[in-house]
Amino acid sequence: MKKTIATFIITQFLFVLLLIISGYVPGEVVRPHMESSADLLCSRPVFFTLTDGVEGSRVDRYADSILLNIALNFDGSLKQAMLCSYYHVPAQNENENLRETVGSEKAPEQQYLRYWHGSAALVRLFHAFGNILGMYAVNGLLMTALILILLILLWKRNIKSAAISLFIALIIGGVWIVPFCLEYTWTVLIALAFSIIVLMVKDTGSLPRLFMLSGMLTVYLDFLTTETLTLLMPLMLFIAVNKRPVDIRRAVRLSVSWGLGYVLTWMSKWAIAAVVLKQNVLPLITEHVGERVNGDIGLSMAEYLFGTVIRNVRCLFPLEYGGAGVFGVLVIIVAASYRTFVYWSPGADRRYMLTLLTLSLIPFVRFLVLRNHSYLHSFFTFRALIATVLGAGLMIAEATDKNRRKSNTPVKS
Repeated sequence: MKKTIATFIITQFLFVLLLIISGYVPGEVVRPHMESSADLLCSRPVFFTLTDGVEGSRVDRYADSILLNIALNFDGSLKQAMLCSYYHVPAQNENENLRETVGSEKAPEQQYLRYWHGSAALVRLFHAFGNILGMYAVNGLLMTALILILLILLWKRNIKSAAISLFIALIIGGVWIVPFCLEYTWTVLIALAFSIIVLMVKDTGSLPRLFMLSGMLTVYLDFLTTETLTLLMPLMLFIAVNKRPVDIRRAVRLSVSWGLGYVLTWMSKWAIAAVVLKQNVLPLITEHVGERVNGDIGLSMAEYLFGTVIRNVRCLFPLEYGGAGVFGVLVIIVAASYRTFVYWSPGADRRYMLTLLTLSLIPFVRFLVLRNHSYLHSFFTFRALIATVLGAGLMIAEATDKNRRKSNTPVKS
């Protein structure tokens, strides 16, 4: 417990320190690259699809523009690190606001303190050397490298079903779109990196701290996109590799560790901000909470809930690619169902499968709880379903394991 508390406190200190240090990068060094980034972001609309008519390929340059605007205005002060203020004119798009403040050094007046915006510190540091296009490229290369390392690691561990399931899940989740937007990147990188770390760690006693760190980093870097992915991908793969027998208590303990890291890190930002700003920051934070959960969009509750789920599911690849895409998905479902029922293994570990099923449903719970956010932003929140597809693949692999089918020996649950 002492190590866990110390890890939490030290990490919080480093989070604040990074925000402050990034502000000391001279403005004259950052601004030329920011100008280049602003021009790039203004060259297209704030929202556009890479493939016509495919919502799952929609890129969000709105959030990226705000992120760069915040990064530009870091000045090395603790106050600005907490406020995360940026220049904002309601009548303009955020990419235009960014270009205007880069060109004329407009003062930031719009606070955005409810998030940590740790990624803004990384953005400012990177802009000492290059523009946002370079960040997209680096993130793309890093994501690809992490995917390859994770797949190779699973394959070498002889957990080929997990490697195949993960690969399919990433494809269905349209992971190739992720590097085109900074907002989409952070949770995917965290999920992949911590999956690798969790599989390589030998001291299982450190796992709760690792999952806590995963939750903390998620809050620090993420803009509320696919946060559950940073819990579910590492946890599912850990369970798949260490499934004999399934330790449900450990799975719960790791989930709670992640949740505490996530929630307490968010609350610590607000507490630190309240102390630094010497004011009650809750009104600044809670003004958008009700909107994210249950904002009025002119739908009945049933339409709201059902629509939220449908809008997220339909973004999965290749459902939006016309009749051929829908047919392809139907073929996959029929083939998976056929394999499961025809080649069902009497020795399938039902407790293992039930654990995966429970975890696979968490993204849907998230969609329903944050229904306004998940409905309006389904074009990126749908990637939380990467974990659901991964879980489904692992369950099918377990249900049709030929070795257990030959032995015909049930696994005790």
